[in-house]
Amino acid sequence: TRATTSVWIQRLPRFIFFQLNRVGFDQETKTPLKLDGSFDFDSTVYADRFLLRNRERAIQVAARRSELQRRHDELAEALSRFEAYEGRPGLAIEEVLGWAADCLEDNSREAAAPSD
Repeated sequence: TRATTSVWIQRLPRFIFFQLNRVGFDQETKTPLKLDGSFDFDSTVYADRFLLRNRERAIQVAARRSELQRRHDELAEALSRFEAYEGRPGLAIEEVLGWAADCLEDNSREAAAPSD
């Protein structure tokens, strides 16, 4: 299960201050851990996505982005498996797929040809 918290504002403030939690937890030693990594962000912040009046659209966009990211990850995994496929010696997957495409084209032409 994954939980999230959202904050929606009614109007944009003149200034934005970031308060960072710079402490994590080391699972191995069971102790707090100071985080020294840099905090970077773009020089332009599009804060309208946090406005209450844009909430529904922002939620839709976030859901679509998540779906596209999931699909991208699936395709990247499939491509990785494809590239790593070795099959039998002397029988590359590109060759097998080429034969399958040729077969489909032949079957399609035969189906479209008038019968005697």
